Amino acid sequence: MTKDQKLLFSYFLLWQFYELQGALGLQGSLLTRLLVFFLVGLSFVYCLAVHLPDKKGEVKLPFFVVVLDLFLILLTLYGVVYMVIGGSTFFAQENVEEFQYLKNLYRVQLPLYVFFYYARKGVLDDSMMKKILAVMLVLASMKFFLNDFLVKETRLLEADAEITNNEGYTFVALIPALFFFDKKNWVQYLLLFYLLAFVLFGMKRGAILIALISTIVFFVLKIKNGKKEGRKNLLLLSVLCVVLLSFVVIYLWQNSDYFQLRFMQTMEGSSSGRDYLYATLWNHFLYDTTWNEFLFGLGPNATITVSKSNFAHSDWLELLTNQGLLGVLFFVAIWIAWGRMCWQNRESERMFGVLCILFIICFMKSIFSMFYYSADLSYCCLMGYYSGKNS
Repeated sequence: MTKDQKLLFSYFLLWQFYELQGALGLQGSLLTRLLVFFLVGLSFVYCLAVHLPDKKGEVKLPFFVVVLDLFLILLTLYGVVYMVIGGSTFFAQENVEEFQYLKNLYRVQLPLYVFFYYARKGVLDDSMMKKILAVMLVLASMKFFLNDFLVKETRLLEADAEITNNEGYTFVALIPALFFFDKKNWVQYLLLFYLLAFVLFGMKRGAILIALISTIVFFVLKIKNGKKEGRKNLLLLSVLCVVLLSFVVIYLWQNSDYFQLRFMQTMEGSSSGRDYLYATLWNHFLYDTTWNEFLFGLGPNATITVSKSNFAHSDWLELLTNQGLLGVLFFVAIWIAWGRMCWQNRESERMFGVLCILFIICFMKSIFSMFYYSADLSYCCLMGYYSGKNS
């Protein structure tokens, strides 16, 4: 590794260590607070470096990065006003302090600029991406088991008790990364089976749905872009992967009462309280807002105040409530820019595959979960890498 590659890899590992704080029993400790302050500050420095003019005095950035800039500037203005005025919100028996709004936003989004910076310099290449993604896969597996253990310990459950493991989303986010291993199809499909098995065992219904759609798109793109003589093999690998996953589903159905319960809840239309939450926020936006609130929202974390219970669990409703119609328009622009980047790279099998499936995952997550406030580091890594290559 070169010096720059070592710096980038160290930066990546520090973020991974920070993400493991809950599993390591370090959540809220002085160490992790100092670490996130350092990493966010460093990310901000790289963000500024990305926007410095080149030797010709020009600043050339992809359209997606420009739109992301505007979106982050908008939310930063809201966050700064929120911190100045004050108004910590009570949620889940804890106070959500004002600074956490910007901290979490920057923690999730700013690393993209670091990967963008090094991809544009040529430091971050395909070989290094594979190493980073391999480490992500190993750590995702560790976090899955540690999270399972800690949740059971916190709830005083038996070791063999079954729970919903939120780490399932981490494995979904790694599905686009499979295109980096396209030199050996059997490795791709083996990794896909591994990721999907963890998603199923996580029993997070949203993650399972997104993984299912992403897998179908993955199969279609692989078979469509494969050479004629190799399409039969790709089709057989796809069928084999589906058959093996079917055995996993059958095993869970026969041995897991909780899996059966989650399936029945889905068939009965249970939304884990989201229907009431969505209706409350939507009705408030339509009927209980002034024109200023309709256009510009109520401010950060207002969804907790309006619903009297929780965040929106939908980026669109979160933005409508907090930033009004203005926030949603900026958010729409991000997806337009992302779709435009996909279309511009449609001739590149790997780049289009990564950007397209990542778009599906993040867009679906934005509808019934949270994306811009809680995306996985793999999003920043992949989007930063290909935005940098486009630049």
